[in-house]
Amino acid sequence: YYDRAPHSLFFWCARAAPIGGATPLTDLRQVYRDLDPVVRDAFDQRGVRHIRAYKGPGGGPNLDVFQFKRWHEVYGTTDKAEVERIAAEAGDELVWGRRDRLTLYSTHPATRNHPETGETAWYNHSQVMHLAATPRELMRQARRLQSLRLFGAACLLRVIASAKHRLVPADRQSYHVTYADGGEIPNAHIRHVCDTIWRNTVITPWRVGDVLAIDNASVAHGRTPFRGDRLVAVAWA
Repeated sequence: YYDRAPHSLFFWCARAAPIGGATPLTDLRQVYRDLDPVVRDAFDQRGVRHIRAYKGPGGGPNLDVFQFKRWHEVYGTTDKAEVERIAAEAGDELVWGRRDRLTLYSTHPATRNHPETGETAWYNHSQVMHLAATPRELMRQARRLQSLRLFGAACLLRVIASAKHRLVPADRQSYHVTYADGGEIPNAHIRHVCDTIWRNTVITPWRVGDVLAIDNASVAHGRTPFRGDRLVAVAWA
């Protein structure tokens, strides 16, 4: 959700997890081509708005399972002027709220053209940050790893996400994605996007010493849940 993303990513596996921990890779050009035209056109015409909200250093206990960090942990400073400078540099709209709450809005097209080939690629975080996507993706991982713990977490998260979606306005969510005009993206469209992404995803287990190079303009990456010790270093350019 940044205006300027790295062109290339490089990974090196120092320790591979005994279970899980792979780095899935997705061809974003094929995702765009495979989307249902109705879904694709809606995203093309309306764009996306990523919403992220964080409590501050003194914002009280964090009871929201969708919020992992506070804004001073994200930005590495408690200086609000410095936070505003970094957010402006990244192209984010920043709003300070009550009790030291910070909300960020990143508004972009849903796609980007490859800087060298000109191919259109799906390029947004709706499949990660939309409230309907998170429990669905966790459930998918629970099935892959046959993990009862993840299955239980996914069921609980689905209930919480559904309640938050109904009761809390989009601009007060800890994280969420809407169309750029603020309109809600239908859950069915998000499910279709997630399914299309997985159809174009390959997952190869890490082995110690493996090196992976990614063209960040056309290939997405992620990380599957894992058990045990894991160390994968990353650099970008």
